[in-house]
Amino acid sequence: MGNPRPVFAAEVEGLGSSRPLGESGAAGRLRRAIGDVEWLCWRREALEGLEPGASCAARYRLSRNRAGRIEAEVLDARPSERENVARGPMFPTGLPMEHAAP
Repeated sequence: MGNPRPVFAAEVEGLGSSRPLGESGAAGRLRRAIGDVEWLCWRREALEGLEPGASCAARYRLSRNRAGRIEAEVLDARPSERENVARGPMFPTGLPMEHAAP
């Protein structure tokens, strides 16, 4: 059995740039100072409303792909909202990201 993989939450930039992955998914790259990270999302609708290059709040899991590089599986993403800055990022469940279940 084992433990489930941890789910991380963070403000990220550049997640909106994507290419189709199969019938319902999307994939892309996050640009970072120490190198790019590939990401994929199996539910394209989870990325709706994201502008390419804009920052967003995202929940994701990390793993290694077949080539051995780190890859992020995006579970949830939404545009950042200024009104949520005081209380922290929120997801559609109404829970802060650090308390949202995977």
